[in-house]
Amino acid sequence: MRQPQRTNAALPCPDNSPNRILHERREPLRLPRGFFSQKQGAPMGSLSPVLAEPFMEHMEEKAFSTRAPKFPIKAFKRYVDDIFAIIRRSSEQPFLDHLNRLFADTICFTMEVEQHRRLPFLGTLLIRKETNISSQVYRKSTNTDHFVHYMSNHPLGVKHGLIISLVDRAYHLCDPQFLDRELRHIKTVLHHNGYPHRLIDSTVARRLRHLDSPGTPHDLHRTQRSPSLCPSIRASVTRSCRCQETSVSYSVTANRPT
Repeated sequence: MRQPQRTNAALPCPDNSPNRILHERREPLRLPRGFFSQKQGAPMGSLSPVLAEPFMEHMEEKAFSTRAPKFPIKAFKRYVDDIFAIIRRSSEQPFLDHLNRLFADTICFTMEVEQHRRLPFLGTLLIRKETNISSQVYRKSTNTDHFVHYMSNHPLGVKHGLIISLVDRAYHLCDPQFLDRELRHIKTVLHHNGYPHRLIDSTVARRLRHLDSPGTPHDLHRTQRSPSLCPSIRASVTRSCRCQETSVSYSVTANRPT
C-alpha cells in the first residue's frame, strides 16, 4: 500500500495563538433565532485554515499507522479535507467507516463513488479510461455562468483578468481532447456577460500563446499600491507604474445612475 506524501512543514505559531483561539471560540454567533455559542470545532476566523492542515496530517498518521487496518488502496490524494482515493471494489465502505472512527466527535466524511466512470473532484471531472484518467472542467448543476459584466464599474484590468483566469483553468484542467470545447464554452459565456467578441478572441489567443511558450517568472520585488483614481486616468497611471516595476490595484465603488 502506498503511503500518502506529507510535507511536514513547520507552521509559524505566534505566541498569542492559544489565547486568540480561545477568544474566537468564545465569540457568540448571531443567527435569526438569537445568539449561539460554539462548543466544538475550529473558530470561525482566519486561524481555521491554518489549524485544519496539521489536524488532517495527524488524522492521516493514525489512519495509515502500522496498527491500523490495511486496505487495498492504489492511490490516496488529499486537499485539506477532500480526499481522492483509488481503492478495490467492496472496500470503499469499510475504509470510510475506518476514517470516521478516528475522530468520530470531530469530523465525519461522506463518500461519492464514480458513476459511469466519472467522478467530480475539486472543480475537475475525472474520467476513468482503460489505461489512464482524463480530466475536464466540472460545473455543478446549479452553476449560472454569471461573471463580472462588461458594463459594470470595474477597471478594464479586472475584466481582462477574468478572461485570463477562465482560460488558465481550462488549459490546466482539461486534457487536449476537451480543451477546444471548453474554450468555446468560455467564449459563449463571456459574450452573454456583455464582453465584445473582439476582446474575447484577442485575449484568449494571446493567453494561449503565453501558456504554450516558456513563461517569465513574476517579479516578486514589485511594490503594490492602491491609489484612488478617476476611471479616465486609470490606464495611463497603470502604464506609468508598470515602467517603474510597481503594480497598481483599484477599489471599486457601486454603480451610480447617470
